[in-house]
Amino acid sequence: MKQVPGSVTDKLGEVFGEARVSTRLADLDASARDCWPRGLIAGLPDPGSRPLAVVWPEHVEEVSALVELARREGFALAPLGAGSGVCGGFWPDPRTVVVDLKRLTSFEVSEDGAEVRAGAGLLGWDLEQRLEKLGRTAGHFPSSILCSTVGGWAAARGAGQCSGRYGKIEDMVTELECVLGSGRHLVMRSRSGDVDLVPWLVGSEGTLGIITRVGLRLFPAPAERAMVAFSFPTFEDGQEALRVIYQGGLRPAVARLYDAVDSVLHTSKGSEDLPGEPEPRGGSWLPSLDTLEALALRSVLKAPGQLARLVSLLERQGRARSRLLLSFENVSDPAGQAQLATRWCEELGGEPLGEGPVRSWYEHRYDVSFRQSKVFRAGAFSDTMEVAAPWSKLADVYREVRAAIGDRVLLMAHVSHCYPDGAAIYFTFVGHGRSPERALLRYDSVWADALSAAVSAGACVSHHHGVGRSKAGTLAEQGSGAVRDLLGRAWDPEGVLNPGTLGFRGEPATLVGRAPLPGGEAAPHDRPLIQVDRVSQLVDVDAGLTLDELENLLFKQGLTLGAEGSGELRLRDWVAAGLPGLPSRWDDPVARPIAGLRGTLASGARCELSAAPRRAEGPDAAACFTGTGGALGHLERVVLAVARRGVQVDPTPGVRPMATAPSPDERAAFDEVRRASLPARARW
Repeated sequence: MKQVPGSVTDKLGEVFGEARVSTRLADLDASARDCWPRGLIAGLPDPGSRPLAVVWPEHVEEVSALVELARREGFALAPLGAGSGVCGGFWPDPRTVVVDLKRLTSFEVSEDGAEVRAGAGLLGWDLEQRLEKLGRTAGHFPSSILCSTVGGWAAARGAGQCSGRYGKIEDMVTELECVLGSGRHLVMRSRSGDVDLVPWLVGSEGTLGIITRVGLRLFPAPAERAMVAFSFPTFEDGQEALRVIYQGGLRPAVARLYDAVDSVLHTSKGSEDLPGEPEPRGGSWLPSLDTLEALALRSVLKAPGQLARLVSLLERQGRARSRLLLSFENVSDPAGQAQLATRWCEELGGEPLGEGPVRSWYEHRYDVSFRQSKVFRAGAFSDTMEVAAPWSKLADVYREVRAAIGDRVLLMAHVSHCYPDGAAIYFTFVGHGRSPERALLRYDSVWADALSAAVSAGACVSHHHGVGRSKAGTLAEQGSGAVRDLLGRAWDPEGVLNPGTLGFRGEPATLVGRAPLPGGEAAPHDRPLIQVDRVSQLVDVDAGLTLDELENLLFKQGLTLGAEGSGELRLRDWVAAGLPGLPSRWDDPVARPIAGLRGTLASGARCELSAAPRRAEGPDAAACFTGTGGALGHLERVVLAVARRGVQVDPTPGVRPMATAPSPDERAAFDEVRRASLPARARW
């Protein structure tokens, strides 16, 4: 980027007025980072690394003017919501102007009640409070709801605690208003059967466009809940129960399975009284804090592996068990679904605990975002790693991560986001060092080994926290980098927006967990036409097969893709046409048809996504092949989620968002991507 002239702040004042531009040290320090625990260990930012300025836009026209000014003057922009991210996705430097979006708080519900359009700066709690008065809900309840914004949810591709019924944020977004890094002001609608730009911006972490407004699908506020809890002999037994529940067509909104360590700590200290998400700002390093709790924590952390081995021994003796919490809402018969889940859990060795543990969890469901400060004050650190994998690989992911880091940190895990084809597993680890410097060394080595172990065992890089800088090194070793480069050339050619995040235009601040794609697989041309993972209900299939050919092969195993008509279409053409014949994705937002793929972009670059039920790894690479008419590349293989024949899912209630054809602006933005996808000699 160009040398930033000193007159930039004056020009910012011409756009925003003096009152909404600040270079005060207090504002710069408050806007200097997110809640990445690595930054909390390191302490306050170096004074020489503060951002250039902070601005507060109040409408999209000001954001457009700001992007044009940044392109012209050569400075970078970093969008800021509430700053509760935990991956270093917001880490501005002295050449960066922070775009604080908290004044974008518009709120409008459509006449039919199908969706809400909310300003990107609206806090999640405020959104739900307003919707509650109207008898509606967006269904998105992250543990950070009190300190996160609607725009941040979309930018990070987040997940809420009720994802088991309503899906992740990408399953809820109906519309996005944004200003691309190219300066284009754009409103994009989510759709099936045609070009859909939304999946490229959801999860982009501020790198391609500044999101100014988000449309979300709405549901009726739940009239009743049915809650049940169980204990299982092992964590793996609980995973099997969740697999049976979701593949059997049930959709508990809340499904949380805690391993034995996590369950023991829950039982001994009370619901959710665990280290979790970082506190908003200011966790300090105070090794002299001599409370009994701090002393106990430091004592445990001197030999964390001993505690893990003790709990494993108790688990084998039947004295430590894994806990499963389920809550059903917004289904036709919550009590009936809870009874069916109870029957299945008991058949698989689960012991009923009643609804008390679930009620207790609801009472403390948001506490975790504010309870990590005591860990840092005790001279320790805490962080979380969330990955997702098919059911057939989830137990291996759990075992490999425990083996990789269990002797160096206190490690616990829970499963909290489930799908028919797999689940997300959420690891919490607590460690310490004799000084901040030693703690950083341990923190980095633990992260590197844990993420490498998870990815090598078959997990994706991130399920819902995003990538930021903390996982950018690992993501660079995966197969979707060409898509990020393509979109960057098309929508942010000067690299104005959030450089360094997701590995865009700059080496990440730290490269943790480099791991290649899982090895041992045959080359694409050596693989059979179809490979079936019956446990996960996934099929890895040659995209040259027709739908009829695939259905005939699946029929023999009692499975189906569930697509009507279009039987003579080859799978690559079916995907390119936008998956025609499938049920509306609004009916069951938890089920997504494409779990992975292999293909080649028009530029000749390879693109690969290993199978995962959901991911938060930047722009969705699958959108390059879905509904684009083959304009951006050639699909070679696709991993599809299938179901047992005869299984029925209760459709989500409420009005479906209206489908529209792409607008001229959306077509123009897509054409920019298409041109950027061509080999360099053919772009102009």
